[in-house]
Amino acid sequence: MTRTGRTRAATYALALAAARTPDPERAAGRRHLAAHQARLSGEPAWESRLGTSLENLGQRLRTAWLRGDNTIRLEPAPNELMATWAQAVLHDTDPGGAVQRLINEHDSLAPDERSIVLGTIAATRHETVPAVRHLTRAATVAPPGGLIRPIALGALAWAHFDSGDLDAARAAAERTIEAGDADRHGVATADTRAGALATLAAVAVLREEPDAADRLGDARDALQPGHHVLHDLRLDRAQGLIAGIRGEHALAFHRLRRHYDGAGRPLHHRISDLCLADLALAGAALGRTAAIDDLVEAAGSRVRTLRSARLSAIWHRARALLAGPDPAAEAFFRLALAEPGGDQWAFERALTRMDYAIWLRRRQRPAESRPLLSAARDVFAAAGLHAWRDRAEAELAAAASPKTPKSDVLSPQQRQVVTLAAQGLTNALIAARLGISARTVSTHLSRAYPILGVTRRAQLRTAQPRTVQSFDGRHGDQDSQT
Repeated sequence: MTRTGRTRAATYALALAAARTPDPERAAGRRHLAAHQARLSGEPAWESRLGTSLENLGQRLRTAWLRGDNTIRLEPAPNELMATWAQAVLHDTDPGGAVQRLINEHDSLAPDERSIVLGTIAATRHETVPAVRHLTRAATVAPPGGLIRPIALGALAWAHFDSGDLDAARAAAERTIEAGDADRHGVATADTRAGALATLAAVAVLREEPDAADRLGDARDALQPGHHVLHDLRLDRAQGLIAGIRGEHALAFHRLRRHYDGAGRPLHHRISDLCLADLALAGAALGRTAAIDDLVEAAGSRVRTLRSARLSAIWHRARALLAGPDPAAEAFFRLALAEPGGDQWAFERALTRMDYAIWLRRRQRPAESRPLLSAARDVFAAAGLHAWRDRAEAELAAAASPKTPKSDVLSPQQRQVVTLAAQGLTNALIAARLGISARTVSTHLSRAYPILGVTRRAQLRTAQPRTVQSFDGRHGDQDSQT
């Protein structure tokens, strides 16, 4: 290429070769030659960038991101690209809008490298749509055998997970494991594999799949304490979420509170605050809102600084849940749902809609709650999240338009209660599952017994087999309760 005067092409080829050369000495030599060709082609900025390895900076930033360490000190960056990349990953501020400008600049960067830089910036700042776009491109154009492809695929898996597309998240995670080359990339491959296993486990946990425990064990075994804080916290959130929807509020609180240290500081500078609303929900169920008021209050400054629509919606939902029956809760719910582009985080928005609908129903406003519940149920069903779908359906039944009752017909919520009671759940567990009080459960059962022609709880399974099979419930505590 240099003999034919194609110095720019030679620079590009040498830079790629250097990035993919496992031997440090040979890689440095090729990088030096690439810098020389950049100078010959009249590209001083490109020459400057080649003076500091993009790959080395990426490794340092990846380590900082995995650990949640935004205090790491990097050597002075030789150019604006690297400086902005580091700023975007490590710090919430965006001085002068440099991160936004980066999207339209630095076209001289290799296509796969440009896409991985932009994709990781977007992912770390909770900009999920551009993250999926850039990371998909990086995974597509990166040559096989290199490190960019598995890193892009691993980050893409989490981006899909954040968007609520769990099938796409699983597919990207499986491709991440296939693309890893441990012989060439050692530690980096171990990191991408650990992240992929964590994604697969989180999907299985939320969907309550039969192999969820095995998936979770594989992921935990692959995570290195202190190094993979990011993935540890994401697994804790998944486990906390499923515990909460199953009425195990103390376990949910325990899992989610682990995102912060004893003094209330986030263990990861960007990921910890994603659990704020989930933690508030568990705390409210336990009557422990005072224990997390300070966490939510302290997060406010981080939310305002980062200016992430996703994080802002989560923060407003948390404030609504902490407000409880106070009328001020409604304003916070509406702010959470008003965030622009909020539907790109479909699962989180569906959680907000369901929380708001429950609040409305308990304020005797069932007609307003029904559209919110229907939208949430559809999201949960599409994602294969049966526990949340069942809860939304139960709430819809409770919010149904009143009809003239017939003495020989069960109401929709009575059918739900009878079904769960026939499966062995106690009144307390049924109440937690359906979001009603234990006294209401008892009332429904007492009214259902004469309709079904039974006199005690043990007769329910044989009395209404069709009702039991029509509800996709799960077995719970087998202790009976009259």
